[in-house]
Amino acid sequence: MATPKEIIRDIYYPRLFDGGELWVADEIIAPEFFNNRHPTWPRGPEGIKKVVRSLHKKYDGAFHALHTEILLQVAEGNVVSTLTRQTGKGDEDIHLAELQSHFHIFNDAQLIVEHRVVYMPLPQ
Repeated sequence: MATPKEIIRDIYYPRLFDGGELWVADEIIAPEFFNNRHPTWPRGPEGIKKVVRSLHKKYDGAFHALHTEILLQVAEGNVVSTLTRQTGKGDEDIHLAELQSHFHIFNDAQLIVEHRVVYMPLPQ
């Protein structure tokens, strides 16, 4: 079984977010999943699928256009902290946010139950 850190690094970002493989959410997201960035959206896999769809909609539905670069990742117990930079390609390269600090919390079944994010734009 993959560790929480491996799930985030090898599945969550490259396959679900960047690759748009929405079915992956059903395998790694708990039914009670909560996303603090979108607290009114559905819980569970459907909520994260909605996030992925909304990101890719910015790029005319091109799932290959989003790229998440992992800059730093630390795991302790059931919490994974990941510093990322996401970019997308539309008519031109677009930075969605300079830096994003994500915290994913896992349950005992190795499913993601909570996501918290902090956006950190760099000074101009």
